[in-house]
Amino acid sequence: MAANALTTSGSTDKAALVKTLSTLGTDTIVGKVQWNPTQPGPEGGPNVAVTPVAGGQWRLAPAGSKYKYDLVIVSNAVAAKKGLDIPLGGKAEAISTN
Repeated sequence: MAANALTTSGSTDKAALVKTLSTLGTDTIVGKVQWNPTQPGPEGGPNVAVTPVAGGQWRLAPAGSKYKYDLVIVSNAVAAKKGLDIPLGGKAEAISTN
């Protein structure tokens, strides 16, 4: 988020960054984060970004994957209550420390 704000604003000036962040949108590990100063209700307002809530579990990635771990979505109940469709990637699994 910080890198996107600095790149988008083109400045390290505090006022420029605040202005940029007030409407900035970017894709993150938790999905799209979008600041929306005109969103009504308790979830909106200046400098507020609302993100859907989902539960994820880090797992070892299959051999040959680009990364060592994958984030698998194992719970989407809260997001579903808000009408959001976040697909599940599996079920929660016990993690072994062996």
